[in-house]
Amino acid sequence: MEIQSKVCPKCENSYPATTEYFYRDSYTISGLSAHCKACRKLYYEDWCERNVEKVRQYHKNYQQSEKYKIYRKGYENSEKRLNRIRPT
Repeated sequence: MEIQSKVCPKCENSYPATTEYFYRDSYTISGLSAHCKACRKLYYEDWCERNVEKVRQYHKNYQQSEKYKIYRKGYENSEKRLNRIRPT
């Protein structure tokens, strides 16, 4: 089976239509996002620079959330387990 190629509309480069070059997107027919991973990364970095306060607020809210507290508790428990298995 031959791998089809896909063109990123932002950089206009042609890449193999695989998850190595495109993020998955279940809303598209191909199952892959329109923009390549490199272009998406540049867009996200640019967006974060333009929306510093939104990003800070998001992280602040997450660190105060119950989900984060559960994550931290699990992380701390795994650290304790690892220290029992291989003491320093």
